[in-house]
Amino acid sequence: MIVLPRGITGFTNRKDPPLPVSIEKRQFRTDCYQVARQCNAAVRSIDEPSGVENFRTTEIAIGDENILILLNVHFPYLAMAQVRHVGDLTLNFIDVPALASAFSAIDRYQVLTADDLAHPINESMVGNLSKAELHQMNYWKPQTMGEVIFNYWD
Repeated sequence: MIVLPRGITGFTNRKDPPLPVSIEKRQFRTDCYQVARQCNAAVRSIDEPSGVENFRTTEIAIGDENILILLNVHFPYLAMAQVRHVGDLTLNFIDVPALASAFSAIDRYQVLTADDLAHPINESMVGNLSKAELHQMNYWKPQTMGEVIFNYWD
């Protein structure tokens, strides 16, 4: 079980200390291209958060499948999901063992599985979160770890 660190949602109060940056965008970009080469895949796009989501997104084509690589902006939690349709805010997390293995080997990322992300939220997981984060959770009512770690809350 993962105990979520303070700041995982991207929300803080004014008086809270600044949040960390998990992996600089340039490093993440380099790592995505390295993993794509190792897995005979192609990087389709790399996107920074637009201001609503708390994660970076890279789309990779591996074989005949397009896959999203998600990286939380504040902590090195990485996951894979199916490509979304425009306007779809639902993330369908999947496991892609070749990509997970390649990112794990870099030793900068904590690669989360679809099972990790589907785990229901319980109080012991959120004990480190700030009041601002708990307030947002109360408003948005996430049901799973994935909905907290990779969110579109504004």
